[in-house]
Amino acid sequence: MSYEILTYQDAVDSCIDYVSGQDKSASQAVIRRAIATALHTCSAGSPGDYRLTRGRLHLKALQTTGTVTYDNDTRVCTLVGSTWPSWAADGSIKIGNVVSDIYSRDSDTAITLDSVRNPGEDITTASTYRLYKTCYHLPSNFSETHGFYGEEFDEVGSQVSMEEYFRLERHRSVNANTPRFYAIGGVQDLYGTLGVYVWPEPAETQTFDYLYHRTPRQLAYSGHDASNMAGTITISGSTVTGSGTSFAAGMVGSILRISSSTTRPSGRYGTNPFAEERVISSFDSTTSIGLDASSTSRSGVAYVVSDPVDLDKSWWDAFLSRCHYELALSVGLEPRRQADASRIYEEKKHLARCAANRGRKEASSFATHAKRRFTLVDN
Repeated sequence: MSYEILTYQDAVDSCIDYVSGQDKSASQAVIRRAIATALHTCSAGSPGDYRLTRGRLHLKALQTTGTVTYDNDTRVCTLVGSTWPSWAADGSIKIGNVVSDIYSRDSDTAITLDSVRNPGEDITTASTYRLYKTCYHLPSNFSETHGFYGEEFDEVGSQVSMEEYFRLERHRSVNANTPRFYAIGGVQDLYGTLGVYVWPEPAETQTFDYLYHRTPRQLAYSGHDASNMAGTITISGSTVTGSGTSFAAGMVGSILRISSSTTRPSGRYGTNPFAEERVISSFDSTTSIGLDASSTSRSGVAYVVSDPVDLDKSWWDAFLSRCHYELALSVGLEPRRQADASRIYEEKKHLARCAANRGRKEASSFATHAKRRFTLVDN
C-alpha cells in the first residue's frame, strides 16, 4: 500500500521557502509556533468526519455483596463477606445516605476513602453499601461526542451537566438499572483528562459504544532535528535496523521517509524526493523499529522521521497557506503582504470546504428508517 502524506517536514520546508521569498528570516521556534497555530485553526474548521473515531466504555456492575465498617481516623472502609473489585479506586461508595469517594484500594477487603468526601464519623455496625464506578475515562484525544449507544439499537439516555449529575448521585434510584443519564467532565487529579459519569449505576456489566471527534495528532518530530535523521538504516521486510540512529517510542505513528542513497531525502516538494514513506508501527530500541508494511530491501541508506499533518487531504493547501499567514504576522511583514497572505488562505479554505463536501446526504436514512421499522414490529 502506498501513501501520500503531508508531514511536519513539508510544513517546515514550505515555511522556510515562504519567508525566504519575502526577504525575511525566521527561527525554527517561530516557524514551529506558526505551524502549531495553523494546525489548531485548520483542524477546527476542517470536516469533522475525518476525525470521527469509535470508542467503547466497559461499564461495571453495581456491587452490594457483604457489609462494611468504617474507621474515621484512618479513613479505612473494611468489607466482610466479599472482596473489593480491581476498579474500586475509580469508584464511589454509598453507606446509608452518604456518598463517599474512594481514594485507594489497599487490599481485597480494605479501601481508603477520600479526605473530603467521607462519612465523617466511625461506622462500627456492619452496614449495607452500594459500590459503583464513578468515572469512565475517555481517550486523551477526545474532543466531543454526540451520544452513547448500548447493546441495543437506540441511543442510551440524555446528557446532563456535571452539576445535574452531582444532584442525581445524591438521590440514587433504589434499584440499579441501565444508565439513563450521563455527564462529561474532568477526572479528578488527572489534568486535561475527561471522563463519563453515568446514572444510575448498571445492574450488570455492559458496554457503551460511541463515536467521538478526536483532536489532531500533535506535531513533535519535524524532520529537521538531528535525532530525526541520525545514522543510516537497513530495511528487511517491515523491520528497520539502524546504525547510529536515535529512534524513540514517541515515533510510533510517525512517518519514515526512506532514501535510495546515503543522501538525506527532502520533503514532498524538495529536490531530492524520498524513495518510499511508511508509517512507524512499533518501537523496539533506539536502533530498531517496525513498519506498517513491507518495504523494498535497502542497506545503509539515509532517512527522515517526521509526524503526519493530521488533516483531511482536501485541507493541505489551506493549512500551508495558514502557516504562511501566521508567519507573515510573526516576522512583521508589511500590512499589504499580510493582507495578501490572509486573502490566499481564505481562497484556499473555500476550495478546501468545497472539496471536502463529498456528496453527503442528510442523516435521515438508516437510523431513522430502521428505528421506525423496529417500532412497528414491536407493536
